[in-house]
Amino acid sequence: ENTSSIDILPTIMNWTGQSVPDWAEGEILPPFRDPPSVTARNLYALEAQLNSKWQRLQKYTAVLIKENYKYILYEGYDGYTEQSELFDLNADPEELTDLSTQFPGIASDMKYELEARINESDRSSSG
Repeated sequence: ENTSSIDILPTIMNWTGQSVPDWAEGEILPPFRDPPSVTARNLYALEAQLNSKWQRLQKYTAVLIKENYKYILYEGYDGYTEQSELFDLNADPEELTDLSTQFPGIASDMKYELEARINESDRSSSG
């Protein structure tokens, strides 16, 4: 099951017998969860250290992991137009083969979902 660092807080809170705050985005990790989760979830990651927290994102690397696919979007880097990569983590766990040109529909859908999440974040941080 895909996990993220945002799962640490809910897991520790649950493990120590405390209630998980409503604002916590993560989930309790499988060994500590009862009953086990049956739904797959998407994971998002963003590296944007060179951006002002008061402005919309300009330069960043964003990732969406959905089912067995990992989509990476590079935006705003000098000398590059928007770049992206798509990997099948089950077939290629070392991420050696970019599938973005082989599966443009999957790449496009994942890009749309990732950009929607980024835009949602931009609206809440610059508002």
